[in-house]
Amino acid sequence: GDIIHRSASSISYPITIRDAITTILADYTSLASHIADCIRSDKELTATPQSEADASYSLWRDEEDYFINWKAPATTIRRMVDALSFPYKGAASTVDGKVARILKAEALDNVSIGNRTPGKVIFVHDSKPVVVCGEGLLRIDELVDDLGSSILPLSRFRIRFKGFVK
Repeated sequence: GDIIHRSASSISYPITIRDAITTILADYTSLASHIADCIRSDKELTATPQSEADASYSLWRDEEDYFINWKAPATTIRRMVDALSFPYKGAASTVDGKVARILKAEALDNVSIGNRTPGKVIFVHDSKPVVVCGEGLLRIDELVDDLGSSILPLSRFRIRFKGFVK
């Protein structure tokens, strides 16, 4: 739609969605104050048409979109985890056939793996599983079930994280 007022904040990665939302709260406050001031003082709200060439769009999400593609690079998966953490449900994977939510993770340097199989746990560091990705490794620092209860440490070493299963 038309642009009534603008406010901007600088955001750079790495950042979680929670921290990004906190950062832009000042922008929402500024925009709301501008509109409220115009209404209080009977000042006309002027709007500028948005340039279609500058517009961007975002598709809706459904449950399938929360699931990780373990063939992706670890850095891409970590960014997905950061983007889907609170206030969202968290990036998802199945573990032993049950949905698990990854709330915090760290991309690690790659190691040479002869039979690379994305989704398999290769190491456990401080009770945290390290999962093979298409490129690199991902250490899972927070993993919960769909009720929000931690499921770390995992009950066994030989675990495979999987993507969406219908």
